[in-house]
Amino acid sequence: MFNLDLPFEIQGIAKLQNKKLIIGNFPPFSEVQFGSHGAYIRETGFETANKGNKLECDEFQYTITKEYAFVYFDFINKYTLDSVRAKVLSQLNQRLTTIKSIKYDFVTVKTEESLDIKDACLLKIVFESTEEFINDCEDLVCQC
Repeated sequence: MFNLDLPFEIQGIAKLQNKKLIIGNFPPFSEVQFGSHGAYIRETGFETANKGNKLECDEFQYTITKEYAFVYFDFINKYTLDSVRAKVLSQLNQRLTTIKSIKYDFVTVKTEESLDIKDACLLKIVFESTEEFINDCEDLVCQC
């Protein structure tokens, strides 16, 4: 979905489920693996839809905004957090995104992400991604 060109793997879009970071929408799920270093993107659950232009009958164009958290972890100090932040921000700024916050503090990120880790360099970037959507009444009975 985001296809960021980074020197480390982004494991996928994760969701917090039963206190575990799960990747995938349908079983079999995979769990985020905390190796030496890497990252995941998590859906925060915040989403808004703004109704735009009426296209025909009851079809409208919507602008959908979803919030995500990019979380980088590094147990071996492979990269500096400043260099990762710069690279990720440059990649996100090339897409329809708005950066909402950047956090480096270990305790804050660990707590917010419910991570069960002892010590690591952590970086969390919360951003919003915007896309266009057209509602479709094709399989529904819609009043015109």
